[in-house]
Parts: sequence; structure tokens; C-alpha cells
Amino acid sequence: MQSRSVRWLVYNPVEAVLAVLTSLVCLDVLVAVFFRYVLQHSLSFYDELARFAFMWMTFLGAATAVRRRGHFTVALFIHQLPQWLQKETVLSVYLIMIVFAGLLMIVGIQIVRVTAIQTSPAMGVSMGLFYGAVPVSSFIMLLYLIPQLIQALRGKSPAAAER
Repeated sequence: MQSRSVRWLVYNPVEAVLAVLTSLVCLDVLVAVFFRYVLQHSLSFYDELARFAFMWMTFLGAATAVRRRGHFTVALFIHQLPQWLQKETVLSVYLIMIVFAGLLMIVGIQIVRVTAIQTSPAMGVSMGLFYGAVPVSSFIMLLYLIPQLIQALRGKSPAAAER
């Protein structure tokens, strides 16, 4: 089991960022509706800000789902397999997820390098900030997956979602 300090340093900041981003999107849309329909003035950046926040929410949410072991698995299928094959299947799933997260991180870094010199039309910020969600979240996924794989290798059944 991990210590409380590790949980605070690694898990809570991701969920705190998700909470802030969700609040930001809600506030952004509320302000945009108010400006458009009450003040009869449209803001130029609200749509772009919502898209940026939603992109980060999507990828950080995926990382959080990995931490909580909420990723897609067919548990019914796995439980129908012989006991020895169940462990091999679970290990294979973790290895595939680690490879996928690693490849996603590598490709994400390449995309950030290409888009870093581009700026967004309304806010004028680097598009690398937008696409940075991909490698950052992939790295976080790896941080979550590796201990889960080690736990599975030791033969411990996956713990219930840590909330």
C-alpha cells in the first residue's frame, strides 16, 4: 500500500486540476452566455478556452481512470479462463497498456514540438500547451500503470479503485 504522502503528491493534484478545469469550463460557458445574450457582445476567446480545458480534462480523466483501474477490461471473459491463464491475461493487458501509454507519450512529445511554434487564433498562446495534454497525461498513466503491473506480477489481485 502506498503512503498517504505519495497519494497526496501523485493522485490528488491530478484530480484537483480536473476539478479546476471543470469549474473553468462551467464559468467560461456561463460568462460567454451572459455576454452574448445579456450584453449582446460576443467574446472571441471563450470557445477556444473551453476546447483547451476540455482537451486537458479528457486526457487527465483518462489517467485518473487508469489509476482507479476503470479502464476497459472484459472481466467476465477473464473469469471464464483457467486460473493460470487469468494471470497471464491480466499481465498482458498491463503490458499492452504500458506500451500504448509509452507510444502515446512519444508521439505526443513529437506533436508538441511541431505545434509549439503555432499560436492559437483567439488567445494567442502556443498550441504546444493545447497538445501538451497528450504526453503529460501519458506520463501520468505510466506512473500509475507500473506499480499496478508490479502488483500483478507479485500475484496480488488488483485492489478496488482507490478513490
